[in-house]
Order: sequence, then C-alpha cells, then structure tokens
Amino acid sequence: MEPTDRFEAFFSALKVVDTEYVLLIDEDQIPSEKLFDELRNIKADFAIVPERSINRNICGRMMDIKRKRVEELAKMSLDPLQRAVPRFYRTDILKAALNGVDSRFAPHEDSFIFSRVLETTKSYTVLKSVLYNYDVSLRTYMLKSYKYGAALGRNENPTLGKFALKMDLSIMIGRQMISLTPIDLVRAFPYALGYLVGKFRRRGISRHS
Repeated sequence: MEPTDRFEAFFSALKVVDTEYVLLIDEDQIPSEKLFDELRNIKADFAIVPERSINRNICGRMMDIKRKRVEELAKMSLDPLQRAVPRFYRTDILKAALNGVDSRFAPHEDSFIFSRVLETTKSYTVLKSVLYNYDVSLRTYMLKSYKYGAALGRNENPTLGKFALKMDLSIMIGRQMISLTPIDLVRAFPYALGYLVGKFRRRGISRHS
C-alpha cells in the first residue's frame, strides 16, 4: 500500500484480476439489486451500465438528465466522447487494450480506457439494471469541476491530456453538442477557470525548474 492516483491504482488492481470479467465501480456507487443477475448472463465483450442518482438532490437530478441522454445515444452508436462508458469488460480484452499505456493521471481515464477497447472490439450491450450514485451538492460539484480542470491544466501526459481536452471541448463546442445539458453549463466556468490556473502554475514551475 502506497499513495497513488486513481489511474495508477486501477492498473495495479488490474494486474491481479484473474476472473473472466471485471466490473469497475467508484466508491460513491452502489449496484442495484438485480445488476449482478443480469451481468451473469452477459456474452458481449463489454456492457454499458446505466447510472442514476440515489439521493436525488439538485445536482443528482441534473446529472440524471445527462445520464439518460448519453445512454440513449449509446444505444445508437458507440463513442467514448459521449461519456456513456462501459463499467463491465472481458478481462483479457481490457488488459490487452491497456498494454503499454502510461498510467500517469489524466482526467476522463474511464473514457480513455473505453477508447482503447473500442479499437479492438464492438461487441457490447446496454443493461437495464443500474448503478446508483451518491451525487454531491451543486457547490461541491462546481468545486470538483474547478479541481478537475486544474488537474488537466497541470497534466504532463500528452496522450491522455489531449484526449481529455478533446472530450471536454467536443461537448461544449463540437460534434457532441447534442448531448449538452444544464449540468454541463454549471460545470463549464469553474472547469475553464481551473484549467487556466493549472496551465499557469505548470508554466511557472517549468520556468523555475
């Protein structure tokens, strides 16, 4: 046990997984009662698990609008930029897709993982059972958005950093604007401010190193 970031922790855990499939969930998520029964019958290489708010605060209700929108889009076509990312993968495909990938932190690591898997397989399904999310307050969400943007601005991994920035810009001004919802607008200002602050601090450190 040692301090690490989420992406590196994920790689460390994946090395010891020896099951046929793996389910990826966050610490603020709870599987619904029937989810595992549905997962036991999966034959596809990966599955998109719908997500819903369990505490239904303002942020949660806004997030559910976003979640339902991207899930409907995922049923029509696959695109990691849509953020309806799988939580359930065949382990061997997941390991092969990430072989040689730099594990240093970057935002949207789950979408980056999805983009790598899509290069090798399109065998998927969208489940009916859900993962429940404990959604934070709107104030906390905006603060997290600021920190998220700052982390991307400081990011030194060019591959993952460019992917994350492309993903965020595609939703706000690009071809994925069809999935734009009110929660994206709430996130936009603190995220952009954090990104600029992160970039500024990174340049300042570079000049003094």
